[in-house]
Amino acid sequence: MHLKFETRKILFNAIVPLQCGSEHATAFFVGEDTLLTVRHAVIDHLYNKETPVFIDMGESILCEVEELGGHNDVAILKCTKHIPHETLQLLAAEFNEDLELKVIGYPSELGNNKDLISLSIRNRQQVHRPEYDIVVIREDTLALYSYKGFSGSPVINEFGSVIGIMTRSISQTLGYISIRQLTSPWLDKKNIPYKQDHFSEDTSTYGRRTSQNQIYKAIKLAGNRYNPKLHQDISDFSVKLYNFINKDGFENVKKQCEKYRQWFLSSKRTFRDEVQKILKQNEAYKKEFPSLREKDDELWAFFELSENSEESSERDFYIENLPDYQKFSETINDYYKKVIIVRGNAGCGKTHFLCHEAQKLCKQINVYLLFGSQFTASEEIIPQICKLLNFDKTDLNLLDDKMKQNDSIALLIIDALNEGAEDSYWKKQLPVLYDTINNCNNIKLILSVRSQSDDYLYSTFAKNKNVEYMTIDGFSDVEKAANDYFKEYRIENPENKTIMQRYKSDFKNPLFLKIFCQAAKSYGINKVIDSPRSNLYVYYILEKNADICRKVDEDEYRYITIKFLMDLANYSLNYRHCLPVPREKARIYADRICRNRTWSNNLLNVCLKENVLLPIINNNYNCVQFEYEQLGDFLKVATIKNSKRTEQSIRSFLLDENKKHSSRYLEHFIIALLSEWDFSDALLLDNTFTNTFKKELFESIKLQNINRERIAKWSLENRIYEPYIILDLIDSLSVDNIRVFNSAMLAMTMYERDMKWSVYIGDLYKEYYEDDFRQRIDFQIHSEDDAYKACILFLWMCTSPHPQVRHIILRRIVSIMKKFGNTGFVSLLIEDLHTCNDPYVLHILYAAVYGYSLISRDKNAISEIAKKIKQSHYSDRAQAPLDIIVRHWTLSLLAFSRELGNEDLLSQVQPPYESMNPNGLIIDEWDDITENYFGTSYPSQLLYESINGFEDFNRYIIGTNSRNTSNIYINEKEGQTSFVLLDDILLMINNVIKHEYNWTDEIGVLFKDSYSSNRFKNKTERIGKKYQWLALYKVEALLSDHCKMTDGYKDRYSSNISDDLPSIPYPWYSDVIPYIDPTMTDEDKCGMEPQEDGSLNIAEKMSDDDWMDRNFPLPSPAFIITDKQGIQWLVLKSHQSCDQVITKLNRELFLFVNSIFIKDEDIHAFNSWAKGKNFHGGWMPESHGAYEFLWNEYTWSDRYKRTKCYEYEKRPHGCPCDIIISNKGQLQENYDGLRNADKFLSTAYAPNEELMNKLDLYTAERGVVKKKNTDEVVSVNFYKKGFNGIAIRKDILDHYLHDEKLVLIYYIYGEKFLHDGHYQPRSTRYDLSGCFFYNGNDIKTIQSLNIAEDSYQKLKRWKEEKEESSKEDFLFEL
Repeated sequence: MHLKFETRKILFNAIVPLQCGSEHATAFFVGEDTLLTVRHAVIDHLYNKETPVFIDMGESILCEVEELGGHNDVAILKCTKHIPHETLQLLAAEFNEDLELKVIGYPSELGNNKDLISLSIRNRQQVHRPEYDIVVIREDTLALYSYKGFSGSPVINEFGSVIGIMTRSISQTLGYISIRQLTSPWLDKKNIPYKQDHFSEDTSTYGRRTSQNQIYKAIKLAGNRYNPKLHQDISDFSVKLYNFINKDGFENVKKQCEKYRQWFLSSKRTFRDEVQKILKQNEAYKKEFPSLREKDDELWAFFELSENSEESSERDFYIENLPDYQKFSETINDYYKKVIIVRGNAGCGKTHFLCHEAQKLCKQINVYLLFGSQFTASEEIIPQICKLLNFDKTDLNLLDDKMKQNDSIALLIIDALNEGAEDSYWKKQLPVLYDTINNCNNIKLILSVRSQSDDYLYSTFAKNKNVEYMTIDGFSDVEKAANDYFKEYRIENPENKTIMQRYKSDFKNPLFLKIFCQAAKSYGINKVIDSPRSNLYVYYILEKNADICRKVDEDEYRYITIKFLMDLANYSLNYRHCLPVPREKARIYADRICRNRTWSNNLLNVCLKENVLLPIINNNYNCVQFEYEQLGDFLKVATIKNSKRTEQSIRSFLLDENKKHSSRYLEHFIIALLSEWDFSDALLLDNTFTNTFKKELFESIKLQNINRERIAKWSLENRIYEPYIILDLIDSLSVDNIRVFNSAMLAMTMYERDMKWSVYIGDLYKEYYEDDFRQRIDFQIHSEDDAYKACILFLWMCTSPHPQVRHIILRRIVSIMKKFGNTGFVSLLIEDLHTCNDPYVLHILYAAVYGYSLISRDKNAISEIAKKIKQSHYSDRAQAPLDIIVRHWTLSLLAFSRELGNEDLLSQVQPPYESMNPNGLIIDEWDDITENYFGTSYPSQLLYESINGFEDFNRYIIGTNSRNTSNIYINEKEGQTSFVLLDDILLMINNVIKHEYNWTDEIGVLFKDSYSSNRFKNKTERIGKKYQWLALYKVEALLSDHCKMTDGYKDRYSSNISDDLPSIPYPWYSDVIPYIDPTMTDEDKCGMEPQEDGSLNIAEKMSDDDWMDRNFPLPSPAFIITDKQGIQWLVLKSHQSCDQVITKLNRELFLFVNSIFIKDEDIHAFNSWAKGKNFHGGWMPESHGAYEFLWNEYTWSDRYKRTKCYEYEKRPHGCPCDIIISNKGQLQENYDGLRNADKFLSTAYAPNEELMNKLDLYTAERGVVKKKNTDEVVSVNFYKKGFNGIAIRKDILDHYLHDEKLVLIYYIYGEKFLHDGHYQPRSTRYDLSGCFFYNGNDIKTIQSLNIAEDSYQKLKRWKEEKEESSKEDFLFEL
């Protein structure tokens, strides 16, 4: 065993000779002035304190002695004088047979206890004796007749850690007591530190340190494919990998889940069957908690809770904890997997990611990293793995046993299968590997492969539930990655957004970004970006040339690297049909260019070491390929361009090669060629060529294709409409091109369009790679024409059944309209799309138009838009939109236009309309509608069940769970009224889907992979959901024209639902209207951050008892805040809180500050009444968030005015005067499509309606209120950690209070208590109360903030009230 120089230096300064009387021994430092030695060496001192103990540190240092304790032969020394020294670390290591060690001490036989001598030893046997527990054998040849003086010597592993203390000489060998035997309780009692992570220093065959060493060697083998400085986080994948191997975390989750399980089984009813549904869908959860399935018979049927249900606590439990259920469920799912397969394109960062994760995880578990290029086809896979990892046997059982013994997991990673043995080898051997891993309970596997090379993986693992697939698509934050790379390569970023726009998709690939940066560093960024792609790679190779020439010992101006690689590209293209070049052929070319070289400085060898070339095995041949396949593709393109072939010759060559030798290598070369080959227009008229290479033509667009415009024109002329193609071509398409595309889309039926277009949108949007979709649509828009083109394309993408696609696009379109909306292109969109037969498109169009209008308040632009809507949809009352949502958004916009002072178009076109009778929709009666009504395929069966079965759409959207009639639509016939039967509505929906939308099995099967992952997370949906929603919207539109409508909001407070029916059946009376706020985009910022710290900071260092003392002063609520400009604002409503851990318990203190107006003449009466009131409990009226209207609809819209039907009590609890709540809240719960919903105010508050009207205010950006004539901010929502609410300009409110002769009253309630971190109380709970008023001068006290009641007083009061109530009941019975 070899010790590093630094380790030997530490040992020399930490191990010292010891003398006690005539006894000589060794001691070593474990602390500042603390040493360990053997007890028997200082026994004379223990029996006679007059016998001194010295250590020799150049001078004799007197030591005090303390026994460690127990029967072990160890003593502690304390120096009486401090001299600088090193300290050794103790390690509580497990016994490891045959572990190589050193014992280092001062023997008497050599050097007379003055020289430090090292002996090599090896563990041999574990025994159970108090003096020693491990016997060793000598490994060195140093002859010793006596081991005197070695007693007390540390037993050292190769890392310099002390794993034992030498105590005995036994029959010419030695015994030592292990640190592990001394830890508890002896070392713990004496506060002597030691390390417990012995795994990290275990260098045995299956030890943790051995696996770490293997990782470091593997990372070296990865070469420049891994650069830790340039690592970019992939947090979702890292979390999944951590769950995959985290055994301790899994056990903790199991415990948490068990708590939920017990709570679940003890609950009486409510949401149990809802939770049951989630659990049933989760195989891992069922495996872990089978008793949940066994309790099915005991579950109560689900019923809908009213707001006053007794079971609200159970409801709240599930609302709060269902996310935890799902989170725990995902953790369990991840851990139960045995294999993870990482896929991705060449250069996307798979190797870098796995190297980074291996380097990180190897500190926690045994990780082994191998590369596909290390495997050969001549040997079985398991023996190869064991040989590559230097395992003792040719199976993995010993590793599995070792992990079981250590209660740990081993992770085996094989990266880049595609770079090793051929596919047939992996196809044969992967099932063997999987079976082996599956039979090992403590070993898991990660495989990575290039996306184009993974067919054999699917054939092996396709139906295996223990296998997880992860796709790495490169950088998620491309701009950050590019900036980091530019910084690392010292490239001055020219701040030119067009560079990022041009290369954004390329920069997503880490290898391309590296190549780009290396080329730009040497040749300048401007030269690189102005060159064809093939030139970029030539620059990169020339940049590498100097290093390669130096290592080959050749003149760099011979440019041997580019010559060599061009020779290989030419050979691959002309003789290998683009396949990798055999290694022997590559060696021949290398030797021709650089003759008479030994292998160490051979050109091929150096290129392999520099990773310009990679060794692979292809069809059982050792071959080489370019480090980045695209580099090789463009070198082959350069070969073609340099050959001066004619266009016809190239055409024939490509067709012939594709016919005879088709492969992915050839395909990628053709894509590269088509991006730089300046072919004629005639080639695109050659159907043989374009039909053969259609895919390659469109793929080439992504490579800055010089033929973009002609390909774009050709694709539209040939009606080739696929979303990803149009997206890639959008900047090359003219407005006229887009109009041609738009006309073609309008000409299709919805069914036909969904079959030909919508199905491909699912390829663009994947729920777990949502950022990729966002980036695809986040291209730069410079002009009104760009805006028009983008919006047309985006709106047609809204035919997708996926809600999140439509909502992301909604936010994007609103952002575009904010920039270009006043240019007239919005009206142009309406003109060009209003005849669209897919209402999903019109939903997003008009939601965006309404959102833009609300936020812009551009009176003239909105007037033109309103006129366009009237002309397009309502000029003929018989042709009004047959969709309740389209009506909702369009009529809302007409209402807002009227609010701005434009012509009142709404009153000219208000409903009802002259549409067909909804009963005319019914062709098939219920007898005709059976389970195969829509078809026999699984999607068709799902559609039938969703509409007609016991599913959410039927139960909760239609409402059959709690009633059999509509609560919105009322039939009137001959003076009699009756609610429409829900069965009739369902019958209409079935018929619309079957006969108007022409549903068939074919469309369902085409979308078979598109569905919602669960009921609470419906970012994606199946196509059947689209058709049933649209059918419902159509049915409701017709019903609203032919039935009376109730006001769903007022119905909550009306005893007779048919009383006071609205005279006009506006669409927003329907209960299917969306509550999404289309004004909100990711660019928005909400609220103000005040200068004051209103968080009730509890930083005082005092005991919990002192803090909870009733006499401890309570904080003062914040009533006045200041902004950054020094302007003062009066708080109208706020929440102040603090939850801190000062000791072991959490200190919780919070205050709710509410405000009301009263007349100033009533202040004395109110003062007298409020002084003795306890405001805790929220019994005073206050504003809560209403979701039935949007923030920008406050005060003016009919949707807001409906909510005024419920008025709060003007004189609550005997209040002597009328009160007016100062503010109104609007609750926004739908944040679909927004990237960061957390930054938005869930509830935004505004001044009350009277204040808004008196001061002529309007709601602007969310949380901000402005004056109409000046846009001056008057009121704002503010937020800071622990302090949030609404405030109004103090100077403006002062004038209002004076003019209206009002006083602002603050009433406050809150709580103060201690809890354990899980809100289990650990003290009494104080109810806080207070009351103040403001009259335009200053804040005055009515009731100081005080402890109104504590939990013990409250309990006593409740008992007294209960006893009093019982007495009254008894007397009543008498």
